[in-house]
Formats: sequence, C-alpha cells, structure tokens
Amino acid sequence: MKTFSVASSLAPEDGEIAFNLAAVLEACGFLEESLDQYKKSKEFGVDRAAMHMRNVSAYHLPLICATSDSKVL
Repeated sequence: MKTFSVASSLAPEDGEIAFNLAAVLEACGFLEESLDQYKKSKEFGVDRAAMHMRNVSAYHLPLICATSDSKVL
C-alpha cells in the first residue's frame, strides 16, 4: 500500500495509480479511502473504476447503516 501511496503523491493525476491504490485499499478493508481513490481514477479517465465504485458503495453503505445509531427521534 505504501508503494502506491508514494506513487500517487508523485503522479497525482495518474488514474491508473489511483485505481491500483483503490484496489489495495479495498482489499485491506479501507472502504472510504478506496472509494475516494476510485472516484479520482474515474475522473482521470479510468472507466472501469465506475463498476468498482458501485461495488464498494454497495458494500460500504450497509456497514455505515449498521454502525450508526438507528434511533429515530
């Protein structure tokens, strides 16, 4: 992960690096950070990032709902 983080800081507009960093972050369970990197990679022209964004969002949203306070006032 550190290698991709360094590469991303050296080439912040490289969509492929952002995509690969996102994949590593996702595999390590850092879903919010992963989603941010997938969004960045899509902005820089990596079209396949959209599918991964949907997948991470679909997995991440239920986790947010399950951990937040569900009381309605």
